Amino acid sequence: MDKCFASYDFSKLKDILDIPKNKVLKLFKDSDDFCKNFSRIKKEYDLEDASNFNIFSSISKVYRYENLHSDIIRLMLDPSTTEEVGSAENVKLFIALLNRIKPELKIELNDEKIEVEREKKRIDILVHDESSAIIIENKINGAKDQDNQIGKYYEEVSKKKPDKVKAVVYLTLTPDKKPEMEVSITNPKMREEIRPKLIHVPVINPKNKELSFSDGFIKKCIEHIGEAKEKELARVYYTQYNKLIQSIGGDSMKMPYMQGALEEIYGDKDKLAAFKMFGDLWAQKEEILPGIMEKLLEKEGFEKYPDGGDWTMYREINSVVSLAYDSGHAFGFVITPGAKLADFKKKHKDLIDCFRNKKLKNIFFEESPLEDAEDWVYKYVDISKIDDVKDIISNFKVLEKSLGNV
Repeated sequence: MDKCFASYDFSKLKDILDIPKNKVLKLFKDSDDFCKNFSRIKKEYDLEDASNFNIFSSISKVYRYENLHSDIIRLMLDPSTTEEVGSAENVKLFIALLNRIKPELKIELNDEKIEVEREKKRIDILVHDESSAIIIENKINGAKDQDNQIGKYYEEVSKKKPDKVKAVVYLTLTPDKKPEMEVSITNPKMREEIRPKLIHVPVINPKNKELSFSDGFIKKCIEHIGEAKEKELARVYYTQYNKLIQSIGGDSMKMPYMQGALEEIYGDKDKLAAFKMFGDLWAQKEEILPGIMEKLLEKEGFEKYPDGGDWTMYREINSVVSLAYDSGHAFGFVITPGAKLADFKKKHKDLIDCFRNKKLKNIFFEESPLEDAEDWVYKYVDISKIDDVKDIISNFKVLEKSLGNV
């Protein structure tokens, strides 16, 4: 076991251990609001699952860029692009969202005459029929408003028909990003003309999800197509895009809490020193945890495995199979000391089946157990996934019970 800690300077822990207990408790108490809000956002926007796959973010790093989002939104709205993804019904659902936010506008478009254009006169997205138009200004990437940006777009669309623009949609990640009216509409008279038509649509809106782009539009599109087989591509497309913008929006929602917490830490010399100490402790958790696990496993009846390298702790289940954990955070089954290797190898299939038990807490790196060592069937524990070190003991009990049932 000593080899596990050879590189760690335990004198660094002295400062942490010397902090009076009441000060440590106060540090955590002062951080309570931050932790609660941070956890709520992670859970609400599914940010906890590191394995959460998304088509859009997996194929390119441009998934945060404005143009990608404008292209996707245009595709969803435009009936002429493809019947499998775009539809006039989606335009109706989008307009329904706008009318929920500003019912006084009573926006309507002719279903049979709808056109959706990208970058016409540099407008992000323009949705229109012969007599009415909706300008969509996409600020999902958080970009600042440009000089007279909305003013120029409005003027361009209104040239031939002054009352053509029925709404100017300002699309942002969160409600916190507001349109910079004086910057984006420099003409005061035009600013007052546009103001009633301006509709701020956040991608996520914690106070009223029905008024968000995600819940109030994309989820409605998913609900509308239901389980229709011919709409399978659209369902996957909408669902994956919705997950993407929820994730990006959730990340954005975390930022004010993170900034607030750091401001508080850096505003207090004692608190900053303490957090630096805790940071050092956390950075060394991989080296320190084996010692904690050894003591915990001893209490559960585990003992040192003969010739187990740095150390391997085991507890016999039967004459062939034992539970085991080693200093490299390998977790699983090992051959019982003195048993024949051939007898243990015969058990491999049953041992692998035990790892399929759904009651096992997901604290591992691998989906399937490893068999690269003939005398082990195991997975590596991902320390970052552990909520409590007793999760490991809980998982051992599940494995032991599973083996008893085969």
